[in-house]
Amino acid sequence: MFEMAYKREAAPAKFRVQLLVDATNALDCGDVEGAIAAYQRLITDDTLLPWTEADNICPGCDPESGDYAMRVEVAREEGYLIPDPMEWIRLSAYARFRLVQIYAREGKEAAAREQLRALENLVDNVPGIEYAYLAEIYWQAFAESGEIDDACQAVMQAAEGLTSPLEDYNFATYEPLDEPLCAF
Repeated sequence: MFEMAYKREAAPAKFRVQLLVDATNALDCGDVEGAIAAYQRLITDDTLLPWTEADNICPGCDPESGDYAMRVEVAREEGYLIPDPMEWIRLSAYARFRLVQIYAREGKEAAAREQLRALENLVDNVPGIEYAYLAEIYWQAFAESGEIDDACQAVMQAAEGLTSPLEDYNFATYEPLDEPLCAF
């Protein structure tokens, strides 16, 4: 008798938000190093593409097609930026926020502080600044008690309805992704 094993390898992410989903999935599956690598790539890789509202409206459409162009125009008329020029900043801030959490849990204080320093460079009123504030709250609570649960509780109290940036995306037929702000 034959025994066949199948292994499916996913294509590398080409959109920033896909990499954020990959990082989240890796963390959910206990692959901490994979999550760290994906979050770091999201922050540093300038070849990743932005997701646009047109991608939500017309998933898989050929960008050269008339249908895609019409949907882009509709999205623009509805006030969506195509592409969102702040997406990289916003998603990078969120990735750094998640890295602070991971490094705190892993006992890598210097690495967590490095992410906090990078978040300090964000200016007020820039998309993603909310994650810089939450990272600071998380770190302060963790430093005081040494407990991840206390840090997460402080973040959840401070967040007041703030959600993961993944909830802003709708991938074809999937519902917007729901991800807790605290990784653990």
